[in-house]
Formats: sequence, structure tokens, C-alpha cells
Amino acid sequence: MNGGLKYEMEKYYLSIDEKEILSDISQKTFDIWEVMSNYRKELHIGQKLIDIGGGIGHFTYKASKKGYNVTMIDVLKEFIERTREKYPELKDRVYLLDIFDEKKVMEFVQGKGQFDVVTVLGSVLNHVENKRELNGGLYNIVKLGETNSLFVIDLLLEEMFPEKPATIWSDFKHTLASFSNIGVFLREYGFRLLDMYSIHESYTPERELKYEEHSIRFFILKPW
Repeated sequence: MNGGLKYEMEKYYLSIDEKEILSDISQKTFDIWEVMSNYRKELHIGQKLIDIGGGIGHFTYKASKKGYNVTMIDVLKEFIERTREKYPELKDRVYLLDIFDEKKVMEFVQGKGQFDVVTVLGSVLNHVENKRELNGGLYNIVKLGETNSLFVIDLLLEEMFPEKPATIWSDFKHTLASFSNIGVFLREYGFRLLDMYSIHESYTPERELKYEEHSIRFFILKPW
């Protein structure tokens, strides 16, 4: 180690409170709403939000109550209908759209415009047959983001499972992304990785099969 660097380290660590040195073992949690709000304020990001693969609309509804101008899309017609039933105020804000269909995504953007905040939660992008489709979904969501927009993306990653499998079974087949995919994605579009958090879910369904999901929630800025 460089002598000057060693001196600076000693000077710093021997002068601070012991609690700061122990900060690496302190409890850490995050609130998605707080993180989104902080980055929107810091980066002057608007409130027009699209929730991709929104399911039965819970997150979209909550976002609307927090002041976001919301839109939700999902590939399942049944989810769209259930969302409209459960949240009548979202009736004209939910749409049937396959995020993996580039042509339909482009048509949607032409009709609805782009968005300030794009959320893709619950490993939606992993719901594909192969990595080619997964990468296609990543590139399609870029089209939905306005200049200076915030993307919040959940992804199941190979590196979070033993032996780095290409797919896992989690109620149905999931194709896993990798840090390499994310690196290429960020570099190709000139995106900025703002933050990321690990999410660990353990499931024991009614059938006796037990499984776990390990995903990363990425907070990404599209600057252009």
C-alpha cells in the first residue's frame, strides 16, 4: 500500500467515532417511494409515471395517491379488467400491451407519449423464454422514457444463484439476466446507475416445492 494513502487512512479512521466504523453491520432498509422522491427532487424529474406489468394495479394506485400522473400496462387482459374493477379511478389509465413487442411499444409511445418515471417491478423482464427476448424487453422500455427520466427495474440475475443458471423455475420459467447484460445496457445508452438494492423473497407455495428469488432493484437515469 502507498505510504501516503496509509497515512491518510490512519488519520481518518483513528479520528472518527467508533459507531461510524461499525456502520457496515448496521441495519439497512429502503423505501421505494422515498428513493424515487429523493431522486426526482435531486434530478428535477417529472411526475408522469408508467408501471410496466402492473398486475392488478396496487402499485399504480398507490403511485396515483402519492401525486404521480399514472399509466399502467400489462400483457394479461384479465389483470387489466381486474384493475379497472378494483380501482375505478384507474379505468382510463390501464392498457393492454406486450412490452416485448417492439412495434406495439412504438405505437403506444406515439399515442401516449413518453414518461418521466418508468417502473418495471416484480421481475417482469425475466418472464421470457430466452435472453434475446429479455434484452429486447430492456431495449423496448428505453423507448418509454422521456429525456431525464428515472427507471426502476427489478431483475433476477444469474450471479445471485449457485452455478449461475440461465433459467430458474419460480411458479413458471424465468430467464435470468446478468451483470454483463446490465453493463452493456448502461454503456450502450449512456445511462447512469443511481442506486441498486438486493431483494430476497422466500416462497413456500401450497404444493411442497420451496424456492427463493434473489433480485436486484436498479434505479437508473436516462439523461437524454
